[in-house]
Amino acid sequence: MKKIILIACVFISLTAFSQSRYSRGPSFKEFGMGVGAFWPALDYYNERTGYEFNQGLSSQLYGNIALNSIIGVRLGVGYNYINGTQQVTSEWAEETSIGIMPLNAELLFNYGVGGRSGSQKFSRSAFTPNFYIGGGGGYDFLFIKYSTPTGGNQNNVGATFSYHALLGVQFPIGPMKLGLEGQYIFGSYSQAFVLNNGSESAEVVSINGPKAFVTIAYPLNSISSHSRSSYGRRRTYHSKRYKRGGLFKALFRSNRPRRR
Repeated sequence: MKKIILIACVFISLTAFSQSRYSRGPSFKEFGMGVGAFWPALDYYNERTGYEFNQGLSSQLYGNIALNSIIGVRLGVGYNYINGTQQVTSEWAEETSIGIMPLNAELLFNYGVGGRSGSQKFSRSAFTPNFYIGGGGGYDFLFIKYSTPTGGNQNNVGATFSYHALLGVQFPIGPMKLGLEGQYIFGSYSQAFVLNNGSESAEVVSINGPKAFVTIAYPLNSISSHSRSSYGRRRTYHSKRYKRGGLFKALFRSNRPRRR
């Protein structure tokens, strides 16, 4: 809980800073998706049960909200699937699958190479990569299925919190953006296991580990079209010299005939 409060305070302060320093408000800038792999630790299974897990599959859908040309907020939902087996005897094998669906909120810092203060992040006209770094947290829903050859299946559900750091790069390809992203997840969940003597034991299972994604995103519009500098564009009014005539001439025109 303390970590959540701390992250919330940091996010609020950075948001306030960005709004005071930059005149433009937040706007929805892109949506995208990523597919890749996940390698969670699952230390309890690997070290104490003899399970062997396959490489996990991972996916995510997200929307990116730009606070300005550098700072953004990303909201998303993902799904991770990991499957493992334990060969107890030559004729007996147990199988466990773990599904993790995180609801994430992340704070991103962007740097667009070749642009002004990263303003090329959503550009569609030039091959200018955008690098970003950040972190966030998520509320993860867990779906754990245990099955045996005799049909002794069990389905368990639960939830936990996780945190992660991330680093990525995007390249504009026509109207889209292709990219690579890496994450490192910090988290765990508690689960009750039945031991050989019939008693139950609550164990903590770690889901710490790296993720790697290939991403594709569609930018909606350009920040640079709103502002050419980090502080916004200033308007300058130029006065023209007043010329006698026009309305002044019409109002004060004399009806006396002119002398030739």
